[in-house]
Amino acid sequence: MAATRKTKKKTVSVKTGSTRKGVKRSPAKKPMRLPAAAALPALLPLELPGCLVVGIGASAGGLEAMEEVFRHLPPTSGMAFVVVSHQHAGHVSLLPSLLSKCTAMPVLEARDGMEVEPNRVYLAPGGTNVAILHGILHLMEPDVQERVPLPIDYFFRSLAEDQKQRAVGIVLSGTGSDGTVGLRAELDEAGPAAP
Repeated sequence: MAATRKTKKKTVSVKTGSTRKGVKRSPAKKPMRLPAAAALPALLPLELPGCLVVGIGASAGGLEAMEEVFRHLPPTSGMAFVVVSHQHAGHVSLLPSLLSKCTAMPVLEARDGMEVEPNRVYLAPGGTNVAILHGILHLMEPDVQERVPLPIDYFFRSLAEDQKQRAVGIVLSGTGSDGTVGLRAELDEAGPAAP
């Protein structure tokens, strides 16, 4: 559309010089103003203290999806990642070396008492349950009475309780319903979850 210039009784097109009677310009719209930070509800903090802790649950078949996720994450996202997968105790995992090829973040095997830091990937060792308390990882022996181990649920429930709004849960794949109870716990604590 050609730019217009308004004259006393007619509008003249600047581009063509033709006239169109009765055409009026609409007034310029004012830019939308966002409310001041003080006006936002106290329930929605603008910045949470600490980093987001992202729990990623995957079964053995989730390796390709995990690699895809880490290929697309920037190494300085400011988030910490804890990967929980279904592995048997004593199983020698190739996961650390495989994920190290997909990300510039350090990929570490989780150890008892290890503090979770941003821009790192922590891998839960096979045959254990991982919990988080005050931002510190704890390795727990699984309940021997559990027919089917649910390590993803175990970690996600712990993550939701400890990290609250800083908890994020992602289930890439799982055994049966492992991860669903933990995701519900995260939603109950107001953290985002991605099935």
